[in-house]
Amino acid sequence: MRPRTILLYGLALLLCLFGLSGCGGGQSASEKPDAYFLTLGQSATLVQNASISADGGTIQITQAGHALNGLRLTVGTFAFQAGTSISIRSTAITSHPFGALLRPLTPLITLENGGQSIESGLMALQIPATTGAGETAVALAYDARRGAVEVLSPIAITDNSLTVGLTKLAPPANIMTPNAAIGG
Repeated sequence: MRPRTILLYGLALLLCLFGLSGCGGGQSASEKPDAYFLTLGQSATLVQNASISADGGTIQITQAGHALNGLRLTVGTFAFQAGTSISIRSTAITSHPFGALLRPLTPLITLENGGQSIESGLMALQIPATTGAGETAVALAYDARRGAVEVLSPIAITDNSLTVGLTKLAPPANIMTPNAAIGG
């Protein structure tokens, strides 16, 4: 790995650790000085209750001109033994507390399936993301109740997308991923 890439991943890990430090017990999220809350704007449902069988499947956003056009969720075989239905929403991020450190590339992405836990395997979420020179795309899971963020594990990074692995969609942390670029 190149030193610049290691540095960028190190910054992402630090962000993750700062976000996790706000996950302690006892205090409400509003009392925690290190909680990170996004200011959100308009929300839109992109996919409503798409059916996924026990054999798995793929859901893809095909809305020309939308920032999430090309987003793809791939669910593996037997991830949900009885199948499930998944909805995908996007919500505008109007402001965030990270300053120049992070620049959201996409709206907030919310994946929901009524709280059903994944039973086995891994789901892959391919997020359309075009970064600038010297930037690396990073996907973050955001828990709006606690104001906590967590870096999601990348599976693949290309010039125009970032793919992350997901092992859950269930509450309390519905996967909400503001895809962000870290500049260098």
